[in-house]
Parts: sequence; structure tokens; C-alpha cells
Amino acid sequence: VVADEAVAQSAWHTDGGEAKAMVPKALMEREIARLTANHEAEMRDMARKVAWYVDHQEFNRAQEALVSEQQSTIHELRAKLMELEAYVGGKAGANAAPGQKDKQIRLLQRRVVELEEAQRGTNPNSLPELIRACRPPVSEQRAYKHLEEKLAEAERRLAEQDQHAQRTIDRLRMDSDALRVQYDAKIVRVEE
Repeated sequence: VVADEAVAQSAWHTDGGEAKAMVPKALMEREIARLTANHEAEMRDMARKVAWYVDHQEFNRAQEALVSEQQSTIHELRAKLMELEAYVGGKAGANAAPGQKDKQIRLLQRRVVELEEAQRGTNPNSLPELIRACRPPVSEQRAYKHLEEKLAEAERRLAEQDQHAQRTIDRLRMDSDALRVQYDAKIVRVEE
């Protein structure tokens, strides 16, 4: 290119000051051809990369759908397992001797009452007694635990919805990229 420029400059100063535009025009045409070839090579490379990206995104979409399906199957199986455990637990309790279980429960309840009375009688203003007096009733504790479980379930569902929304956004982005590649290819074909 430097040699061509030297020839072009020397051609400008020949013929008694008259400049011939033929040499610079040929030089410019070569430069345009080189830049066009570089541009086309870059466009082909970019089109290849975008096509690869779209192909792999479709594979990822299929894998995400499979994972989502497997997660729903896992949730269903866990629910069935819990139902079966509750059913089996109920049957096991029904098979035990009801009279003996009731007797043992009453005995343990009496023992707990006796121990609590003995502890209160020794020092009713002790720290454990004050803590016990401030403790919420069992029904409130159960309600609190139930609400915590509902909150955890709601947070889990919200996280799943967020993941689903993100997958949808990614899928739409891939579709728009694929359409852009198609339209770019059509534009190139129309321009040719």
C-alpha cells in the first residue's frame, strides 16, 4: 500500500503540473475492495456466532423445560410421600392398644403437673417460672409455626415464578435474536 501511495504521489507531479486522477482512483478502489472483503468476513463470522448462540439457547430452553418438569414431578412425589406417611402413621397408632396408650399419656401428664407444682412451690419468682409465664400459649405457637410454613411456601412459589419469568424473557430475547439474524440474512440477499 505504501509503494502504491508513492507511485500515486509521483503520478500527481508528472506531466508538467497536470495531475492524473487515474492512479489515486485505482488505489481507492483497491482500498474499498479490501475494506469490503474485511467487512464481509466479519459479518460472516458474526452471523456464524449468532447462529451458534441461537442453537445453544434452544438446547438450553429444552433443558430448562426438562428441569421444570422434573421439579414438578418431585413436588408431586413428595406430596404423595407425606400422604402415605400420614396414612401409615395413623394405621400404626390404630394398631396399638388404645387403653395402654391412654393410660401412659395420663400418667405422663400427671407427672408433668406434679413436677411443675413442685418447681413453683420451691421458688415461684424464679427466672424459669417468669419465662414460662411469659411464654405464648401452645395454640399461638402452632399458629405461628403454620404461618411460617405458609410464608416459606409463598417465598418458594415466588422464586419459582421469578425463575419462570426470567426463562420467558430469555426465550423472547433468543427469539428476537433469531428473527434479527433471519432479517439480516434477508437484507443481505436483497442487497446482493
